[in-house]
Amino acid sequence: MLTLDGRTGEGGGQLVRIAVALAALTGQPLRVNNVRGNRRFGGGLKPQHVAAVDWLAAATHAAVDGVRPGSTTFTFKPKHVLLPHDTSPGNPIILRAATPAASTSLILQAVLPYLLFARPGLTKAGVPATPPAPVSIDLYGGTHVSFAPTFDYLDQVLFPTLEAWFGIRIERELVQAGWSTGPKHAETGVVRLVVHPLASAVENAVERTLIPKMPCLLPKDASDNKSVPSITLIEATVMAPADLLDPLAGSLAREVAQNTVLTPNPMTLTVDLQFRRIEESGHDSRVYVLLVARTDTIDGKEAGVRRWGRDYLGTETIKRGNKGGGIPKGLKVKGGKKGSKSRQAEVSAASEPTGGGFDMLCDRIARRVVLDLAAEISQGGCGDSYLQDQLVVFQALAAGQTSYWRGIGAAEKTEGEEKDTPGEEGTVPVDELQEAVEQLSLQDEKNGAKEEPQDGTGGDDKRDESIPDNMAAPFGQGSMHAATARWVTAQVLPAVRWSANGTVCEGVAWAGKK
Repeated sequence: MLTLDGRTGEGGGQLVRIAVALAALTGQPLRVNNVRGNRRFGGGLKPQHVAAVDWLAAATHAAVDGVRPGSTTFTFKPKHVLLPHDTSPGNPIILRAATPAASTSLILQAVLPYLLFARPGLTKAGVPATPPAPVSIDLYGGTHVSFAPTFDYLDQVLFPTLEAWFGIRIERELVQAGWSTGPKHAETGVVRLVVHPLASAVENAVERTLIPKMPCLLPKDASDNKSVPSITLIEATVMAPADLLDPLAGSLAREVAQNTVLTPNPMTLTVDLQFRRIEESGHDSRVYVLLVARTDTIDGKEAGVRRWGRDYLGTETIKRGNKGGGIPKGLKVKGGKKGSKSRQAEVSAASEPTGGGFDMLCDRIARRVVLDLAAEISQGGCGDSYLQDQLVVFQALAAGQTSYWRGIGAAEKTEGEEKDTPGEEGTVPVDELQEAVEQLSLQDEKNGAKEEPQDGTGGDDKRDESIPDNMAAPFGQGSMHAATARWVTAQVLPAVRWSANGTVCEGVAWAGKK
């Protein structure tokens, strides 16, 4: 039985999710001790972990022990039975955690690899359907939960990247938003997904393999890693109380226009910022902003697009009183109503906020998101730090070599969904972040440029793919989440091979039965 210490690396829930996902696929008996042992407010399984492990156990006929909220040790012994799933939009797999604030995206992280390779439904004659049918799944829980990817991040960053780079197609719908803040008896969030089967490497073959469509975005000249990508489109999502929607849109447009990374030529005075969705959140404690930047296609191919996303999820209740004058001077919103799918905002780069409490709050939120996004893009690479660690498991399972690098020598924060505060699934006070955010650029300049890569190359990424990385402990460039994810894949999949400081992966070409 493979035994993992849950305190290894980032020591949180990601280790559990990846380990169980791969164990379910491979039939590897697994034991995890000290579950989430690095968490300040106590470790142990959370409701979203239990929901995912329980479902995978049922799907693989696994014997389990210790799978309950708060448990610090559990075992998972699958019989490696890929059950046929006779699902449809009217008969989906249902995954529901014990608490409404448990993150649906974190549940999905644990079950998605299995769903990609699970056998399709059977025909009335009892034989596998041909072609294999998609798998429908409804997830119940939190869709906008602190320290976890939101539905909007999955929808706009992760899922498009999985489709472009790996050919993984996932239809998705946010049926009902579910928040970790607001009324205690608010409606549970619902996410509806349709996971399409992987294409076979050979037509009508029994085995189904994950074949990357864009296996490598690594430039031949490693020095190009340090260049700042040219952004061709920025999209924004805003969910907030009704009277904050327009002020937030104005602050975002102004901050984007004045940021030289996002708008290389701010002297043009205007920025065309696409608002993907603007809608009321339903409560004064619910403020969510997501900015997604992307590059252009490569040789006209969508697969070459790179995406960076950073967001803000507030947990404080807005204090009304000294409210500003509404839409900031210079902001012109056109096209669509609140809640529409597409909206544009044009703002003069020289315009100033009108003052007042709302304007100060909106400016602070916008400044944080814009600075975070600009810092991610300035590091170069193929996407943001959160995207990188979520791609690791798919790289390990894929056929052939993949390389999705982060900016070399860039400073990374070890952030994740499990920096808990007592009594909640994961929240963070907003007012404590302003000064740190405003100093972000200075900190990156001071610390990031001098950080040594973990492979001991002294800052020069030689990318020698002939020498494998030392996989005995978390390794490679990027965040500690990414380093830990690579380590877990190496433990459960001994054939996986990482090299060049974690930037190159030779996957195991895992195949699932039709």
